[in-house]
Amino acid sequence: MIETSNIDKLYETMSKDMRISCFEGEDISLFRNRVLYSGIGKWIMQLFADRDFEEDNSEQVSKSHVTISALDVINSFKKIDANAVSFFGDNEKARKAVNEIEDIYLNLGYINSGTYAFKYPNKRARVYMGSRSLIVDLDTTMTRYCGLGIYSNSKEKDTRLEDFFIIKETALKYFEKMAKDLKYVRADLNRGKNEIYNVERNRWDFYSEKYASKYEYSIIRVDDGLNHKVIRVVDGELYEATLPMIYSHPGDNDPNFKREIWRIILGMCAHNKKPATAIVEKYCDKGIKISFGGYVLPFNEYSIFKCIAWPMKEALGINDFVAGEEMLDAIKIMLEHLSIEMITKEKE
Repeated sequence: MIETSNIDKLYETMSKDMRISCFEGEDISLFRNRVLYSGIGKWIMQLFADRDFEEDNSEQVSKSHVTISALDVINSFKKIDANAVSFFGDNEKARKAVNEIEDIYLNLGYINSGTYAFKYPNKRARVYMGSRSLIVDLDTTMTRYCGLGIYSNSKEKDTRLEDFFIIKETALKYFEKMAKDLKYVRADLNRGKNEIYNVERNRWDFYSEKYASKYEYSIIRVDDGLNHKVIRVVDGELYEATLPMIYSHPGDNDPNFKREIWRIILGMCAHNKKPATAIVEKYCDKGIKISFGGYVLPFNEYSIFKCIAWPMKEALGINDFVAGEEMLDAIKIMLEHLSIEMITKEKE
């Protein structure tokens, strides 16, 4: 078994390499979570560049090679550090965490995807985040990590965060425009398994006509999420409309399809004057903690957010994150874009 002093030295070396500092007063296990999460992201990026591939093509690398090798690294840490076990979970959760990182890097343009391989992108970007810029580029000597993102000093020509969003409209405007264009019929929800999104509790509940009548719009999840509907109240009567196919894409593994429904939900919450909230509070000396209320960010914004902040207690966590205070302005822009109300909480 590796000695404790050697484990300490390992994390110290990793944190220096990626320029991740421990916040004054931060719990050592939470600091190591941050270092390990960014470290796995960096390792995956290095695997993209390995060129260890089944075919003779120097511009691509086997997907299975990246995933399996990254899992080997995680398992090695789990053998020497009990904290890594709780952070990444069992083998299935660890694999999902690796696949999620791969999907995030694909979504942001760090890499492209072939049938069985990852490929280098033809286009690279730098995204302005206040005093720093996210470098969407594998071939960089920069090593300052925030979550899964690599940062350097910003430049005037860098792309603004607002311009980097795939969907340019706020979630509220996006929802209102979509809801107006839907074709509604008298609601008939007596068949199948129907759940309604509760904007007061930020969760899915069993469908209730009484609850659906409380707000102008509601979102219904049909048959375990295979389909979604919008319910609209008009003159006290309930009408329904099925969402376009993009919001429900059975059998498709693209996370942008699977999570895009949350843009509609967040917009609906804001329209009904019950916006989703994010609590932002001071974290140690120069950090902030961001707490979401159980909802899920659309995957494009989620990908960017994971390059701004670190998950606190588990790699696949969706509620609690930590970031440096210099990322606050970028986080504000993202929350406003998603029509999420930011609540600033003073530390007790």
